[in-house]
Amino acid sequence: MNAHTNKVNNRRLTIKLIGYLFIFSMLYTAITSGLKFQKDYENEVNKVNDSFIQFEKTVLKQLSFSLWQMDDAQLKIQLEAALKLKGVVYIEIIEKNKSLVKVGISQIDDFKEMKFDLKYNSSDISSKLGNVVVQVSYKNIINDLSNNVVNLVVGELVKFLVLGLLLLIIVHQLIIKHLIKMADYTNKIDIDHLDKPLKLNKKIDKRNQDVIDNVADSINQMRKKLLVDIEQMEVVQEKL
Repeated sequence: MNAHTNKVNNRRLTIKLIGYLFIFSMLYTAITSGLKFQKDYENEVNKVNDSFIQFEKTVLKQLSFSLWQMDDAQLKIQLEAALKLKGVVYIEIIEKNKSLVKVGISQIDDFKEMKFDLKYNSSDISSKLGNVVVQVSYKNIINDLSNNVVNLVVGELVKFLVLGLLLLIIVHQLIIKHLIKMADYTNKIDIDHLDKPLKLNKKIDKRNQDVIDNVADSINQMRKKLLVDIEQMEVVQEKL
């Protein structure tokens, strides 16, 4: 019965250690992953928003010139190229309140839209030709980052579990197995065999004892004291 109880208790201690390690790794991974996700999301949103600036500086003038030349084929090529800017999913040129040409897919939610004036300027001419509407979407950011976070969480959990198991093995070798032996020794201690000391399977340095050594010494001191007390009682009983 005692042996069975010891095995159950030992298992409970191991299960608790594994459980605490797993909970700690989950909390740590959740916090770090959440912080990283937020930071990466903000960075990606800023990059997508910068596409408006890049569009205005590099594409707008080209579109205005092609529209002034009424070169629809060149307009289409330029718009298709502009779709390669980060996050840009839809561009539409509006002339006299009518849609002239558009590329991409117009968004319904989770997007940002900006409208730019298309103007043609030369030495003697300045004319407004129309507008260009540019939409950027944040959906792909969330999808890409979600995949990255999943990979990060899985990787961190595997790392923590491996480290946790290694730590558990070390703790077992340094502490648990000695506690088990001390518990087993105290459970089996017999008054008729108090001359047998508790010996741990480890090197003991009297000058640098750890808490396990101190507990083992205390058990042995208790054993010696019991042995002396019993011998004294036997002497007294003989005298009586």
